[in-house]
Amino acid sequence: MNVSRAARAIILSFLIQRCSEAQNDLARELRMKSMERGLAISRVRGNLVDIIPFDADRIGCVWSRPVYSASFSSDGAKVIVVDNRGVTIQRIDGSIVSTAEVRFPNLEPWLSPDGKQLLFETSHLTSTRTPSGYFFATIGSDQVEMIESEIARSGLAVGLLPSAGWSTDNRTVVYAHDGQIIELDLRSKHKVVLGRGTNPTWSPDNKWIAYKTEHGTARLVTPDGLTHMDLMKGHRILGYLHWSPDAEYLMYGEEFHPSVMEFLMGFFTVPAGSTSRLSVYRVRDGATLPVHWFGPLGGSDIGFGWIYDYHELCR
Repeated sequence: MNVSRAARAIILSFLIQRCSEAQNDLARELRMKSMERGLAISRVRGNLVDIIPFDADRIGCVWSRPVYSASFSSDGAKVIVVDNRGVTIQRIDGSIVSTAEVRFPNLEPWLSPDGKQLLFETSHLTSTRTPSGYFFATIGSDQVEMIESEIARSGLAVGLLPSAGWSTDNRTVVYAHDGQIIELDLRSKHKVVLGRGTNPTWSPDNKWIAYKTEHGTARLVTPDGLTHMDLMKGHRILGYLHWSPDAEYLMYGEEFHPSVMEFLMGFFTVPAGSTSRLSVYRVRDGATLPVHWFGPLGGSDIGFGWIYDYHELCR
């Protein structure tokens, strides 16, 4: 079937308009949530804070002291800070909620929804008293329990910081081990393999677990493992999929090579030489919006997370 040049132009114009309408609607929705609740994406590296709001330009500030790492709770209301004193859980405004004396190398903690438990990993491979593995700890106690030993450093896991997630009842965790997505009941120790991939995260509404497949693409699976759904076809995920606190969106990093459609829509204004970006995906309809472009040296979503009340983070 031959399609005339005029017909192709009409089809392209229609596709651009549909894509632009979906992106504009998503941009309006995110901007409104930024204005009403201070929704934003943020990252803390050392003592440098980056904030990407949806109703203002990018914001940066400097904390008074550097930290080893900082991540954000699933409700967007707390920061989990790791430094030489251990783990401190604080609100976005800096007020302290609780502390934990957990001092393991390469600590990457994930806080349970009730704020009382930590899941973390260490991939230290030298001879120390702390073996490589995933650990579980209760806030206020110095006791830890290994739930998985010898984290793989080959195959799917090479060069990646891991991610993990909690169920809303604070009883079950999901993580990756040897290229498999594993769901573990912390009480019964019962394990279920949900699929092949890495870097799972659990949605705050408990409905979905998102992970990166062995091909680098995005996939959702229900906690019972019965339903799988591929997302963002044609997009390869750089790090992992970050759920927004309301479970409406997924933030992710991806390589950026502008298509003709993106060029025509005005995305040529991104930084010169940019090869990667952060994007937001709306789960209910698949609308996607680029929200931040990295410079020529590249970047990824690792370290970024969702927060509310972003104005408080740099006070």
